[in-house]
Amino acid sequence: MTCQLSNPSLVAAIAGSRAMGGRVGLLELAGARGHLLADHVHGWVHLVRGTERLTLSVPSPVPTVRETLNAVVRALREGTSFPISIEDGLRAVGIADAAYRSAERGGESAAVAGFSGAP
Repeated sequence: MTCQLSNPSLVAAIAGSRAMGGRVGLLELAGARGHLLADHVHGWVHLVRGTERLTLSVPSPVPTVRETLNAVVRALREGTSFPISIEDGLRAVGIADAAYRSAERGGESAAVAGFSGAP
């Protein structure tokens, strides 16, 4: 999936698969100052500038759903802000929904629904 970002000088591509008994979660982000290549499943990130490639440090994986739910409960108990805004959460669900619709259509583009009632 290629993503259109709010900054027109950046281009992002995301690919993921759980097929054939393996997993991959590739992310590619290109901009004027370099190119990030990452795989969140395998835990690696490279910054590419010209012909040079720098391997970046990646923290140890954490169970993100559990940690996010713990942070939400903590925010409710302490009366602080949620770690992820409601709008960002809705947008993430919209992105997942668009990916499922695209897959159902054989890879055809699917718009990410916004808050204005877009499909």
